[in-house]
Amino acid sequence: MKKDSLREKTALLRLTRQAALFLAVAFFMFAPKQAAAQCEIASSGNQAMNQLAHQDIQNLNLFLTQEANPQNQGASGTPGGFLDNIFIAMFGLDPTDHGLVQYYTGYYKAVEQAMSNWVTAFYQNLPKMTMELDVAHVDQTQMLGQLMDRQMVAESETDIQQHDAQAHRRYQPSRLACDLDSTGLGLTQAYQISRAFNRGLALDDDSILANAKGSFSANGRNEDLAYMWAQYVKYFCDPKMGDQGCTTAGTMPDVQKNIGALLWGPQQTIDMTAPNHQSILLVQSALRYIIDPLVSDPVAQKVAETPAGHTQILLRRSQIAYVNDIYNVLGTMLSQRIGVSGIDVSGMETPAGVSTAETTPEGKAGASYSEIMQAMTRDRFEDPYYMMRMISDKSQVQREQLTLKALQLETMNDSFHRQEERLFLESAEYAQDLNYALPKSKAKYSPMK
Repeated sequence: MKKDSLREKTALLRLTRQAALFLAVAFFMFAPKQAAAQCEIASSGNQAMNQLAHQDIQNLNLFLTQEANPQNQGASGTPGGFLDNIFIAMFGLDPTDHGLVQYYTGYYKAVEQAMSNWVTAFYQNLPKMTMELDVAHVDQTQMLGQLMDRQMVAESETDIQQHDAQAHRRYQPSRLACDLDSTGLGLTQAYQISRAFNRGLALDDDSILANAKGSFSANGRNEDLAYMWAQYVKYFCDPKMGDQGCTTAGTMPDVQKNIGALLWGPQQTIDMTAPNHQSILLVQSALRYIIDPLVSDPVAQKVAETPAGHTQILLRRSQIAYVNDIYNVLGTMLSQRIGVSGIDVSGMETPAGVSTAETTPEGKAGASYSEIMQAMTRDRFEDPYYMMRMISDKSQVQREQLTLKALQLETMNDSFHRQEERLFLESAEYAQDLNYALPKSKAKYSPMK
């Protein structure tokens, strides 16, 4: 009984040894390993893998050779192994005497042979598998490289597209800036012509006040008054308003007195293309009637040669200088409402809801300097789409800031000139008051013919 138990233990020990060998091989084949970096060259591991496979094959063959060695046969003459000899030497037992042990021994031989065949086939296919694995690594590395290249190309294209879009947005034509650019030339033209027109108004009045030859007052006040009366009846008389001297209204009734509407009225442009130069006549008459409608009689030649005559002429020239100062102030304001720019600003006024009664007539000559400035500094800000054109567009905001600064400087320049002209006007008025306050030593000289 004790001998059978030892045989069973011997067989189990063999099975345990075989199972341990199988597990060791399986653990070696399927044990997880740390993944190598993708940048490692796959072919660098071929030599180590081949050496490992060669060493394993040698060890297995040596193990099989030792187990099948006739010197290691059992006591009964059957092939044995190290364990059989150990049991015989130590316990004097023969493991082959029991049938169960023989069964286990046969099972062990079959398993051993199967394992040997499996390992042999596995190592025969291992180089091919290793080659496929190397190829897969190389292909994976190439695909990863291509992916990285495509990613870099896509990022570069995205950056180029963003810079291109920003450049288009930065340099695209600005609707707000175009308003100023398209009217800037006309604004400058209207400003220069208004100054020249104002100078012409003052010079025309000078010839009348000085009784120049060819003027309406060359022969004295009576002739000038007769001309003014005929002009009044033809153009300005309005019997409905109680005017005397006419039965029917003139072509421009009562407009010569409405200097306030010409200077500060809502209609910013005076159409100078009206027939028969009626607009020019309106401006000249309005200024003359309100500033200095009456002229002096000319100084006779004999009187002009005397010291008293010289004094009278100098006094008249001084008076003309004072009148020209007033003409300059009011004439500048009127001249800036003359339509000479050739620019139509209704595109800025209509969206802002400006009444057509205030924008017409501009005539063929275009809007005036005053209307252009009002359209750019007030009307265009009331356009409901003004803010929408600048939302989320930094370049448009920056351009509009430059436009506003330019308009601010222009407005400040106009305000400065108005204050300067008003200062001269007040100075002229104060100088006249001082002249009237001078003590008189003798009677005034009266003009004589």
